[in-house]
Amino acid sequence: MKLILNLIILSFTIPSYTYIVERIVAKVNNDIITGYDVIKKMNEMRSEARISKKRLPYPLRKHALDKLINAKLVMQTAKKEGVMVTRIEIEDRIDRIRKSKNMTIDQFKRELKKEKSSYQKFYEKMKINIVMRKLFSKGKNKVKKPTDKEIAAFYRKNKYKLGKSRHVKHLFVRKHVGMGYLKRAKQEAKIDKIKAALKKNRWNFSNIARRYADSWKDYGFIKASKDLPLVVRLAFSPKLKVGKVIEFYDYQVKLNGIPNFRGFHALFIVRSKPLPLKDIKNGIYRFVYEKNMTKAIDVWVKKLRKNAHVVINK
Repeated sequence: MKLILNLIILSFTIPSYTYIVERIVAKVNNDIITGYDVIKKMNEMRSEARISKKRLPYPLRKHALDKLINAKLVMQTAKKEGVMVTRIEIEDRIDRIRKSKNMTIDQFKRELKKEKSSYQKFYEKMKINIVMRKLFSKGKNKVKKPTDKEIAAFYRKNKYKLGKSRHVKHLFVRKHVGMGYLKRAKQEAKIDKIKAALKKNRWNFSNIARRYADSWKDYGFIKASKDLPLVVRLAFSPKLKVGKVIEFYDYQVKLNGIPNFRGFHALFIVRSKPLPLKDIKNGIYRFVYEKNMTKAIDVWVKKLRKNAHVVINK
């Protein structure tokens, strides 16, 4: 009896849901947007908000529908103006993004999957973005270029969020697989002494390194860079705080998936400070310019919408 009741309830609910999903919620010139399109967009926006830890716009449905309408208008205008984007252009843009994150194409796809997205969705977003910029440029629209004064103001306001340089010290004691027993025992004794001395007073790092380590270096203030030795790059791990020592063996650090059995390392983060303006000025310029570009494109899309025939069904 319970099964029959469930089937009766299901038979009433399915048509209702199908109607909500498939009904036309908006017409943009000769194109339509369905309820299903809106639900998909809302879910996509929820996923993006979780990843970026930003608040969802309110009301969400209206914002999702606006985004869909704007995308339709952009693609319609591109068709009318004969503006095209090739697969090579889109893939080139995606390649630049993934390379900036040091990812292979497979790693990039896996990361998108983790973010509840897909390569195809990202591809479509890039396509619309490139088309939009081409149309914007074709219309001879101008974007305000950031001045030195604006860049300096942005730096003062955000310098603690724009990355840091760290004063890093590093010591090393050899200990590898092929080492003889006596030599190995001697090196292990050194390592034990270093560990005990650092535990007692880590701020005496230089003297301890000078006394016991096979080699050591005071790097001074440095910024994260691919040019740094792999083990030193670990000093920029978010988990490693100022005034802390991290101790590890090379076999705990994998380079291209292959462990190295070479010895004991200790890193000490003495101090941390914001990166100087000169080191990040170009990055700030690009960021502010992109922000200005986004605002200008928003204004341009509003003009497109004003001249289009858009009907929204309540």
